[in-house]
Amino acid sequence: ANGNVKLTLEGNGVHPVVIATVPGGPAEQGGLLPGDRLIAIDGAPTAGTALGQVIERLQGTPGSTVALQIERNGATHDMVLTRAPVRADEASPVQWRVVDGVGVITVLSFPQGAARQIEDAMAGMKAPAGYVLDLRGNVGGLLEEVLATADLFIDGGTSARVVPFGDCFPEDIQTYPMKRGDRAHGAPIKVLINGTTASGAEWLAAMLRERRGAKLVGQASFGNARVFTVVPVGGDAYLKLTTGLLATPSGSAWDGKGLTPDIVAAPRDGKTDPTLDAALAAGQ
Repeated sequence: ANGNVKLTLEGNGVHPVVIATVPGGPAEQGGLLPGDRLIAIDGAPTAGTALGQVIERLQGTPGSTVALQIERNGATHDMVLTRAPVRADEASPVQWRVVDGVGVITVLSFPQGAARQIEDAMAGMKAPAGYVLDLRGNVGGLLEEVLATADLFIDGGTSARVVPFGDCFPEDIQTYPMKRGDRAHGAPIKVLINGTTASGAEWLAAMLRERRGAKLVGQASFGNARVFTVVPVGGDAYLKLTTGLLATPSGSAWDGKGLTPDIVAAPRDGKTDPTLDAALAAGQ
């Protein structure tokens, strides 16, 4: 399958939620909006289905169609989208380039192997003056890949924790130590965020700001730090439980409000990218 409908989903709940659509892509042209809940694909319910399997069901031969049922503001809607080809530069979750001596790494998501791709990108840049990590539109992925990415830039110590939701004892808090060594060798970091930077991507941005002094550039992030557990309760019914909150060592909290950027910049408009421009102009 080398076609898709060009959207970004968050899968921590019972049904996947649309976080963003690619401008001009099938999802946007078909009327999908951020916040829509994906209820069924080709008549098959998505409840309780792993996000990876949902994404696979959305993929297919370019030009083929996929029928979606979505929920928006309590009402259900049916739509049919035509899959578009995946360009070569869209196939990898990690893309990189060097701009004015600064390494720009775009991370679209954190599937298995993403941290290794980021490490390979850093090696291919040959010690740039600084790094820009573009997490716009990134809604996270595998938390172990997020942690492994943080480990590339942070030299030892504790950089992350998951706090149980509700009342808990100190011993219930899960902490994640970082290995010694900084693959960036102390080079300054800017992290690009926007309203569709969520979950694990927000966790990474918060860790890098707190432990590495990274500056966040762009617009406030989505504001999802919750860890969910979905439990089947019989038939087609599922119970979604909030079981934890992603946090930094200092207890920095962003759930429900998002991360506030250190440097506020306008979003890209298709022709220009003021957020990237602001990060590059901020100096090292």
